[in-house]
Amino acid sequence: MSRSSKYKQAEQADTDRADKQNKQFSSKNLIVLVEKTISRVGHLSDLETEDNSAALVNWEDPLMSKRLLRKKIMMSLDVTRDDETPSRYSQPIAATPGSWANNASEYFIKIKKTNN
Repeated sequence: MSRSSKYKQAEQADTDRADKQNKQFSSKNLIVLVEKTISRVGHLSDLETEDNSAALVNWEDPLMSKRLLRKKIMMSLDVTRDDETPSRYSQPIAATPGSWANNASEYFIKIKKTNN
């Protein structure tokens, strides 16, 4: 075996070890993140679908599970707005210099005086 092939094998082994350590590290971090989230938010229940017959199906059959996942109908969420909240258009416009019509003549007079 040549020296370069031994070097390549050793390098590959180091890379494999590093990849394995990174996967273990990231999975540990993920577990810690999930635990912290659950402790702060609390345990959230799974979304319920209108059709609960999917629970009785053998999920090992890939074709059947694929069809059922496609057919799932999620319950709609109520996202209606309150009428009490002001809309974007009903809010007053901020006054900026030069934005008022009565100030326009004042500025025009000042500019005219400086140009003369």
